[in-house]
Amino acid sequence: MQIVDAIEHIAGPLSGVLVGFILSHLSLSARRRRLLRKELGYLKAAVRHTTVRNYLPVRLSELREFLLRNPQLLDKKSNYAFFMKWLDDPVVESGESVNDLSWDSRRTEEMLNGLQEVKA
Repeated sequence: MQIVDAIEHIAGPLSGVLVGFILSHLSLSARRRRLLRKELGYLKAAVRHTTVRNYLPVRLSELREFLLRNPQLLDKKSNYAFFMKWLDDPVVESGESVNDLSWDSRRTEEMLNGLQEVKA
C-alpha cells in the first residue's frame, strides 16, 4: 500500500507538469502557425500589389527567402511546385530589380494564379 501511495504522490504532480508542457507546446505551435500565415499573407500581398514589373523579382525573392527560412512549408506540394516554377530562378534569387521583358501580362497572371495556392 505504501508503494501505491508513493506512486500516486509522485504521479499526480508529474501528470500536471506533463499536461502543462503539452498545452504550452500546442499553444506555441498554434502561435507560430499564425505568425507564419500572417507573414506569408503579407509577402503574397506584396507580390500581388507590385505594379512595376521590374520589381517582381525583388518581391518574389523576399517570398523565396521566407520559404527557405521555413522549409516545412515546402513540404506542401503546391508550395514546392510554386517554388520550383517561379522562385528557383537566378533573377529571383538575386533579388535585384531588372528590366526583364519576359514578365508580360500573361506570365504575370499565371504566376499570380499559382501564388494563390501557396499556403502556410
